[in-house]
Amino acid sequence: MRTPSPNRTRAAARLLAVVLAALFAVPLVGCGWHAGLAPDVPEGSTAAVAFLGNQSRVPDVEVELTRALTDALVDRVGLSVAHPNDADYLVRGVLLDYRRRGGVRTRDNEQLETGVELVVRLEWVRRADLVVLGTTERRLAAGFALDDRGLATDAPAEREQRQRAIANLAEGLILDLLRPPAYKGVE
Repeated sequence: MRTPSPNRTRAAARLLAVVLAALFAVPLVGCGWHAGLAPDVPEGSTAAVAFLGNQSRVPDVEVELTRALTDALVDRVGLSVAHPNDADYLVRGVLLDYRRRGGVRTRDNEQLETGVELVVRLEWVRRADLVVLGTTERRLAAGFALDDRGLATDAPAEREQRQRAIANLAEGLILDLLRPPAYKGVE
């Protein structure tokens, strides 16, 4: 009878350890982040994102942000979406600021990168009696690379980066607004 080599024995032990770790991790994954973020609302409740106000100097950014907030409400929390006039709960708020920032420059003052900063304030409201159940405010900065002419390297790429930044901000706002009571005050 052949004795297995020490390398084969170590490889088998590693494989066994990975398989056991995976088996023990599966139950933990099942009760993960998504399930733990269910807001304290009755089963079957609906929610809507009311069209946001815009106090910034840039028009129409609130349209993208409203869409991203609705997506985050569905994707991250799992609530059913309804029209704002029919929903049980509302997310309402305002885009306080949207501005381009100076970005990064070389020692010779050549601009390499620019970006945007967004500031948003939201409220979670029970529509039946207009009671504000929670509020949050977030600021996000996102940068864009520039080419040698000082222009965004690719307009579609800049638009994609802006959409990604807005989606990131929206998810953070929704998670802040609807985190379970046990996590209130935990930053």
